[in-house]
This record gives sequence, C-alpha cells and structure tokens, in this order.
Amino acid sequence: MPGALAAGGAILLYDFGVLDLVRLAFVVAGHLVLGWIYLLVSLLFLPRHVPSTAGRRNPFAPRWLDWGCWIRRLARTCWHGAVE
Repeated sequence: MPGALAAGGAILLYDFGVLDLVRLAFVVAGHLVLGWIYLLVSLLFLPRHVPSTAGRRNPFAPRWLDWGCWIRRLARTCWHGAVE
C-alpha cells in the first residue's frame, strides 16, 4: 500500500511536469522495493505461533481411518466412549 501511494503520487507529479520519465521509472522501481520492505517488516508485528492443544489427530479424517480407535476397539472402547 505505501508503494502504491508513492507510485500514484509519482504519476501525478509526472502529469504536472515535476518529474521526467527517467525519474518516474526510478520511483516505479522504488515502489516495488518499498512494497517488499513493507511486507517483510509487517511480519515482525504478527502474533507468535501458539502450538495447538488439540493434538495431532486429523479432524477431517473419517473415523474408520483412526487407527488408535481400531486398536482401542480391541479393548472394547473407542475415543468417543462408545462400546461396540
């Protein structure tokens, strides 16, 4: 976003005759660099990753793929508490 504002301002300055074509090209190249700098600095302000407490089981896998359930089924109980 700050790069787009810089490029937009440079286009206006070019339109008013303040910037020539070479300086406009430098500002357009600089707006790409400014966007990447903005992106990389914004990563520093993201919240830190908190590990999940849900475990490593895939919640989208069907229950028949839950091998732990099949193993516990030998003991007649499953993860959801049903006895079969």
